Amino acid sequence: MMPRWYATPFVDSLLFVASALEHCGVRYVAHRGTLLGALRLQGVLPWDDDADLFVAGEDAQSLEAKLGATLRDHGFAFTFLPRQYYFWAHPKTIWQRPFAGLTEIGLLTESRDASGAIVFDAHEPRRQITADQLLPPIELPFYGTYLRAPRDSEGAMQRYYGELASPAALARFERPPLARECEEFWQRARPRGGALDWPAISARFRERSHSVRFQLNQAPCTAFWIAGRAQWLATDALRTLAEL
Repeated sequence: MMPRWYATPFVDSLLFVASALEHCGVRYVAHRGTLLGALRLQGVLPWDDDADLFVAGEDAQSLEAKLGATLRDHGFAFTFLPRQYYFWAHPKTIWQRPFAGLTEIGLLTESRDASGAIVFDAHEPRRQITADQLLPPIELPFYGTYLRAPRDSEGAMQRYYGELASPAALARFERPPLARECEEFWQRARPRGGALDWPAISARFRERSHSVRFQLNQAPCTAFWIAGRAQWLATDALRTLAEL
């Protein structure tokens, strides 16, 4: 469902944001659809249209201070949504809207349960996870490189999606392909078990941020994103009506 020409800049942006978080010393994990894709397909889900990374131990001010300048210096917009407790990170283009290449960075809120154990996002039961389930994070294979993930990723996905997250439910799907150059770059720049090559990553995205070709290619990517989101909203509305 996701063509190569869309998947390539989408994954490129996601892996840059993950690399920037690591470079800036911010703890993160993949969650929701991004985690499910990494866990089952070692890539993105073929119907996903945004990426989901969550950070622990940060608030809006500290994350802006650590990450904001790095993202903006490499051609990204970085916007905080106070009511949803998310940041939007996406390529900065002439449209200035978070369409193609959107990565949502959620702030995991920390509290304690009745037993005194540390839990994250207790206000959102499906996403709730204990410190023992979250930490230390593991690395999941992702297009030959990796994404960091909760230690108990299986449990997190079962809580969030139930049977829809099972290996059987995802068995007939494959991850969308990437352009070979993109996949090979990330395997070199953030190898599994190796050191992050931040200078190479930084140079790639500084160049991309000034590329007229990239800007022009974002137009069909944005159209694809809008069409997919409209289809999702229509399907969800029909499902809601059928349940009434």
